[in-house]
Amino acid sequence: LDVGCGFGGSSLWLAENLGCRVTGIDINPTEIAAAREEARRRGLADRVRFVEMDYRQMDQRLERDAFSV
Repeated sequence: LDVGCGFGGSSLWLAENLGCRVTGIDINPTEIAAAREEARRRGLADRVRFVEMDYRQMDQRLERDAFSV
């Protein structure tokens, strides 16, 4: 889980270099759109998802106990 992922740099690096599955969240729709596009461009869309949301919504919008780190 990458809270405040911005343009997705850390999420994309983790997926690309460590093979992790990553969910990145950020409140900025422009940054989320750019992160999604970069994931598609790099062929990582199957391992990284980006969700536009406020971190205070995590309990309501993300799966409980779905993240190990």
